[in-house]
Amino acid sequence: MFTLSSPPVQSGLIPLLTALILVGLIRLIGGPGRGAALAGLGLALAVLASYWATLRIPSFPPVGATNKLFYIVLIATIAGFAVDLIAREGWTGRAVAILAGPLAALWIGLEKGLDAPWPAGIAVLIVVGVTAAAGWRYHAQAQRNSEIGASILVLCLAMAACAFMSNAASSAQLAGGLAAATGGFLLWNWPKVRFPFNNAALAAALALIAGLAVQLALFVPKLETFALLPLAAIPFLLPLGVRLVKGNGLIKQGLRPVVVGLICALPAAAAVLIVFLTMPEATSASGY
Repeated sequence: MFTLSSPPVQSGLIPLLTALILVGLIRLIGGPGRGAALAGLGLALAVLASYWATLRIPSFPPVGATNKLFYIVLIATIAGFAVDLIAREGWTGRAVAILAGPLAALWIGLEKGLDAPWPAGIAVLIVVGVTAAAGWRYHAQAQRNSEIGASILVLCLAMAACAFMSNAASSAQLAGGLAAATGGFLLWNWPKVRFPFNNAALAAALALIAGLAVQLALFVPKLETFALLPLAAIPFLLPLGVRLVKGNGLIKQGLRPVVVGLICALPAAAAVLIVFLTMPEATSASGY
């Protein structure tokens, strides 16, 4: 029986329904202009709701990587929402998108990276570089909200699978929560595009992805760090999918994110396969 303590509810149903409800509510209250521009906030709030359902709100200042993730998403959401309120376009939004992932990665992994430059320090630097470049790429494509959402959805599902196979339960649920929240947002934007993937949604997603990537790479001993490298390609495959399906008709609007998702599924499947093949024969659950 599904209850609030059930993982499928915590990281699936709750963020999915929260995103669906809040995105629609924000659009309804704000109207077709302001409301549509701010609707992506519902995705970020749904991620926070998933964290609360899974792990509750941690004390501040947070101790440990998992506890830091809540405040990473919260700070990124506030920063992105502030930009959405004052100036959705321009360098401020680009700066938030570029910095959200690197700052999250450094907060979680800097200390261990300095203590062990190889391989921990290199892993942190890779996450910093990839998420900064992804922030630049995604922000440049912000109006193609469905395609961004599709690539983030596939990326998070792959991270959840890798974490689950590595017995990192909380990381798997948090990645699944972001995937479900993104799915709720996409349901409003498919097949017809309605809302932009705004700064609040983008900053929260990139910050959590970066934080989870560092957490998996540095603090999950049963996971080979190099296994996650194929996932670094996913943010940069979006233009390929866009070029394959050109046009603004309703059918093409609906087909484009599907194509992007299928293309992104290739490196995602590669990462999951590598994790599966490199897992030790005997494992024990690391839990939360």
